[in-house]
Amino acid sequence: MGMASDEADGWVTSETVVNNTLGVHARPSSMVVQTAALYDAEITLSAPRFLFIAGQLVRDLEMWETIDATCIIAVLMLVLTPGTPVLIRARGPDAREAVEALKELFDSGCGEA
Repeated sequence: MGMASDEADGWVTSETVVNNTLGVHARPSSMVVQTAALYDAEITLSAPRFLFIAGQLVRDLEMWETIDATCIIAVLMLVLTPGTPVLIRARGPDAREAVEALKELFDSGCGEA
């Protein structure tokens, strides 16, 4: 997945995947929120929504949910399971640093890989 890139509308973006074996449960969610709170930027996370199809939960790669990365309940409700793609976006004075820090956190497995 790519490094942070600037978009014409002022957002800085990067893509990654959830790398830890248990997904982003309470402890990693807390790390995400604490990291996001360090930066002067509006920060969002996006991930594919779950659909219930033929008795199974599957990710819909065409339909993504976007949340505020500073809200722990919102991060938990994304249900970031192992292998889930995540889009990190930020805008503001510290946008690039925020995106790079969160990408590094996800890439490291949130300390639990």
